[in-house]
Amino acid sequence: MNRFLLSTLASLAVCSAAAWADETNFPSRYRTLETSAPSDCREWIAPLPERRVKVVLPRDASLRDGTARLTFTIAPDGSYGGLVDALTNDEAFVRAAEDSLKYWSFTAGRCNGSPVSTQARIYFNFRQESFVSYASGNYFQ
Repeated sequence: MNRFLLSTLASLAVCSAAAWADETNFPSRYRTLETSAPSDCREWIAPLPERRVKVVLPRDASLRDGTARLTFTIAPDGSYGGLVDALTNDEAFVRAAEDSLKYWSFTAGRCNGSPVSTQARIYFNFRQESFVSYASGNYFQ
Protein backbone atom coordinates (compact mmCIF):
# COMPACT_ATOMS: atom_id res chain seq x y z
CA MET A 1 0.00 0.00 0.00
CA ASN A 2 1.18 3.49 -0.65
CA ARG A 3 2.12 5.83 2.18
CA PHE A 4 -0.88 8.17 1.62
CA LEU A 5 -3.38 5.33 1.94
CA LEU A 6 -1.72 4.01 5.09
CA SER A 7 -1.71 7.50 6.59
CA THR A 8 -5.41 7.93 5.73
CA LEU A 9 -6.33 4.57 7.27
CA ALA A 10 -4.38 5.43 10.42
CA SER A 11 -6.18 8.78 10.65
CA LEU A 12 -9.54 7.07 10.30
CA ALA A 13 -8.68 4.62 13.07
CA VAL A 14 -7.71 7.47 15.37
CA CYS A 15 -10.86 9.45 14.49
CA SER A 16 -13.18 6.53 15.16
CA ALA A 17 -11.59 6.04 18.57
CA ALA A 18 -11.93 9.70 19.55
CA ALA A 19 -14.49 10.32 22.27
CA TRP A 20 -15.55 13.80 21.10
CA ALA A 21 -15.56 15.55 17.77
CA ASP A 22 -13.66 18.75 17.28
CA GLU A 23 -11.96 20.59 14.43
CA THR A 24 -9.09 18.10 14.37
CA ASN A 25 -11.12 14.92 13.86
CA PHE A 26 -14.33 16.22 12.26
CA PRO A 27 -13.73 19.48 10.37
CA SER A 28 -16.68 21.88 10.12
CA ARG A 29 -16.85 21.52 6.33
CA TYR A 30 -18.08 17.94 6.84
CA ARG A 31 -20.67 18.74 9.48
CA THR A 32 -24.30 18.49 8.51
CA LEU A 33 -25.76 19.94 11.72
CA GLU A 34 -25.86 23.65 12.48
CA THR A 35 -25.74 24.37 16.22
CA SER A 36 -24.56 27.11 18.52
CA ALA A 37 -23.16 27.03 22.02
CA PRO A 38 -25.31 28.23 24.93
CA SER A 39 -24.30 31.69 26.13
CA ASP A 40 -23.05 30.40 29.51
CA CYS A 41 -20.87 27.73 27.95
CA ARG A 42 -17.10 28.21 28.24
CA GLU A 43 -16.21 24.85 26.69
CA TRP A 44 -18.51 23.69 23.87
CA ILE A 45 -18.48 20.43 21.92
CA ALA A 46 -21.10 20.36 19.17
CA PRO A 47 -23.38 17.33 18.71
CA LEU A 48 -22.74 14.98 15.80
CA PRO A 49 -24.83 12.31 14.07
CA GLU A 50 -23.75 8.80 15.06
CA ARG A 51 -26.35 6.80 13.17
CA ARG A 52 -28.53 7.95 10.30
CA VAL A 53 -31.66 6.22 9.10
CA LYS A 54 -32.62 6.35 5.45
CA VAL A 55 -35.43 8.74 4.49
CA VAL A 56 -38.41 7.00 2.89
CA LEU A 57 -40.52 9.26 0.70
CA PRO A 58 -44.09 8.65 -0.41
CA ARG A 59 -44.18 7.60 -4.09
CA ASP A 60 -45.56 10.91 -5.36
CA ALA A 61 -42.93 12.94 -3.47
CA SER A 62 -40.11 10.78 -4.80
CA LEU A 63 -40.90 12.08 -8.29
CA ARG A 64 -40.09 15.69 -7.31
CA ASP A 65 -37.02 17.61 -6.19
CA GLY A 66 -37.17 19.63 -3.01
CA THR A 67 -35.54 20.80 0.18
CA ALA A 68 -36.55 20.74 3.83
CA ARG A 69 -34.84 22.66 6.62
CA LEU A 70 -35.61 21.14 10.00
CA THR A 71 -34.77 22.67 13.35
CA PHE A 72 -35.02 20.06 16.09
CA THR A 73 -33.83 19.24 19.57
CA ILE A 74 -31.17 16.68 20.46
CA ALA A 75 -31.68 15.35 23.99
CA PRO A 76 -28.77 15.04 26.45
CA ASP A 77 -28.77 11.27 25.87
CA GLY A 78 -28.23 11.78 22.11
CA SER A 79 -31.75 10.89 21.00
CA TYR A 80 -34.09 12.94 18.82
CA GLY A 81 -35.95 15.36 21.09
CA GLY A 82 -38.63 16.72 18.75
CA LEU A 83 -39.26 19.10 15.88
CA VAL A 84 -39.00 22.82 16.63
CA ASP A 85 -39.48 24.38 13.18
CA ALA A 86 -39.50 23.43 9.51
CA LEU A 87 -39.25 25.24 6.19
CA THR A 88 -39.90 23.41 2.93
CA ASN A 89 -41.36 23.59 -0.54
CA ASP A 90 -43.46 20.45 0.13
CA GLU A 91 -44.86 19.22 3.45
CA ALA A 92 -44.26 15.58 2.40
CA PHE A 93 -40.50 16.25 2.62
CA VAL A 94 -40.79 17.48 6.23
CA ARG A 95 -42.83 14.43 7.29
CA ALA A 96 -40.37 12.04 5.64
CA ALA A 97 -37.32 13.81 7.10
CA GLU A 98 -38.80 13.90 10.61
CA ASP A 99 -39.82 10.25 10.41
CA SER A 100 -36.18 9.47 9.63
CA LEU A 101 -34.73 11.78 12.33
CA LYS A 102 -36.78 10.03 15.02
CA TYR A 103 -34.48 7.02 14.59
CA TRP A 104 -31.16 8.87 14.31
CA SER A 105 -28.76 8.85 17.22
CA PHE A 106 -26.29 11.58 18.07
CA THR A 107 -23.26 12.26 20.18
CA ALA A 108 -24.88 14.84 22.45
CA GLY A 109 -23.61 18.39 22.67
CA ARG A 110 -21.47 19.04 25.73
CA CYS A 111 -21.28 22.29 27.64
CA ASN A 112 -18.51 22.61 30.23
CA GLY A 113 -18.09 18.83 30.14
CA SER A 114 -21.76 17.90 30.67
CA PRO A 115 -24.21 16.65 28.02
CA VAL A 116 -26.93 19.20 27.26
CA SER A 117 -30.10 19.47 25.22
CA THR A 118 -29.26 21.25 21.97
CA GLN A 119 -31.21 22.74 19.09
CA ALA A 120 -29.80 21.76 15.72
CA ARG A 121 -30.67 22.54 12.12
CA ILE A 122 -30.19 20.29 9.11
CA TYR A 123 -31.08 20.60 5.45
CA PHE A 124 -32.42 17.60 3.54
CA ASN A 125 -32.00 17.87 -0.23
CA PHE A 126 -34.40 15.57 -2.07
CA ARG A 127 -33.78 14.55 -5.66
CA GLN A 128 -35.84 12.39 -7.94
CA GLU A 129 -35.46 8.64 -7.60
CA SER A 130 -35.26 8.93 -3.79
CA PHE A 131 -31.72 10.34 -3.59
CA VAL A 132 -31.36 12.36 -0.37
CA SER A 133 -28.33 14.35 0.79
CA TYR A 134 -27.73 16.29 4.01
CA ALA A 135 -26.07 19.66 4.28
CA SER A 136 -25.62 22.76 6.37
CA GLY A 137 -26.04 26.25 5.00
CA ASN A 138 -29.06 28.19 3.79
CA TYR A 139 -30.61 26.75 0.65
CA PHE A 140 -33.66 29.01 0.91
CA GLN A 141 -32.01 32.32 0.02
